[in-house]
Amino acid sequence: GVVGVLRLRKTSLKDIALKKPKLMDIAYGILGFGAYFLVVRIVLILVGIAFPAFNINQEQNIGLSGLASSLMPAAFVALAVLPPFTEELLFRGFLLTRLQKHKVKLIYAALIVSAIFGAMHGQWNVSIDTFVLSCVMIYSMQQRKSLWVTITMHVLKNSIAFYALFILKIHS
Repeated sequence: GVVGVLRLRKTSLKDIALKKPKLMDIAYGILGFGAYFLVVRIVLILVGIAFPAFNINQEQNIGLSGLASSLMPAAFVALAVLPPFTEELLFRGFLLTRLQKHKVKLIYAALIVSAIFGAMHGQWNVSIDTFVLSCVMIYSMQQRKSLWVTITMHVLKNSIAFYALFILKIHS
């Protein structure tokens, strides 16, 4: 898994900013999520104005429509817990720090990582949202030098989306 990849690349958990979490890391993650929420709303409004045909509210296709209530706990772990940990280790932990080790300026490394992270999510509206999320996560992570900041933000984002889609059944 992740530890094997890190060993292969001669990278430690400390190298990717994954150290023992502190309460301030979680607090920065919560504050960072609030900042992301405001920034992404502004960006999506501007995109909607600039490109009126662009559907900023298109529902994300996650392939789990009609999920049985008995599977909700497993779906929550699969959608709101595991992806934040694995994606943060890969994108902000490994890829961002590797780019920086190769002397790529932080702004360029952040844009590269965020573009890949956004594109990985498939749909344009979701890609814009996750690109902005990634940029804010990287900025917030730089303030604390801890991957727990981004993990917190990502778990919050996915948990709120899960709650809205599967519990409240809010669809665009």
